[in-house]
Amino acid sequence: MPKISLKERKKQGLRKPQAVVRTISDEEAFLAQEGKAIRTRQPFRGEDMGPGEEATIQHTRPDTVQMWKRGADGRYTPRVVSETAKGIKLASGWKIRCPDCDTNHEASPYPPGDPNACPAREPVAVRICPVCGKRIFDNMVMTVYEGNPDADPNVIPDEYEDTTPATRTRLQLNVHMWVRHPQQAQMRGIAPLPSALRDMAQQVKVI
Repeated sequence: MPKISLKERKKQGLRKPQAVVRTISDEEAFLAQEGKAIRTRQPFRGEDMGPGEEATIQHTRPDTVQMWKRGADGRYTPRVVSETAKGIKLASGWKIRCPDCDTNHEASPYPPGDPNACPAREPVAVRICPVCGKRIFDNMVMTVYEGNPDADPNVIPDEYEDTTPATRTRLQLNVHMWVRHPQQAQMRGIAPLPSALRDMAQQVKVI
């Protein structure tokens, strides 16, 4: 079909052709971003090289991006993934931003992955180790019986004291101190751990 000039279009009363603008989604824009390559160099010396001879090996790998994965507790936490895995992760339900606040927590004073980094979530109680600065959160997951325990004649009532964020985090901090900083724990007058708890903490070594 021959191209019609704008002057001819005016004579024929035709409208000026309009550009078709399509708005792409955030996910499409995220996938369309050009991935950068990370290059590292490593010195290499072969057996057949003479004195003073040295070669350099260059390693190239895809750059990484931050995405959000849903955990067993239903909350999304940031994960660093390869640029080449963006499409697979999106198809698996991962997000490109925190679904709770629709940001990547850029304005948060806390580091990525910190439970209190999201401004849209209820803050979690935390203690800080006075020796190494580790942040110990009250992130215990409780299983609550949804029925009426008073209606069950087989339930034996207990008189345990209710735990609080303060008591739970204090216990976790005490365990951390005795496992990671035993000399500091002794100098600071922290009560020794019960034998059962001490043995368990020594085996796990994750607190």
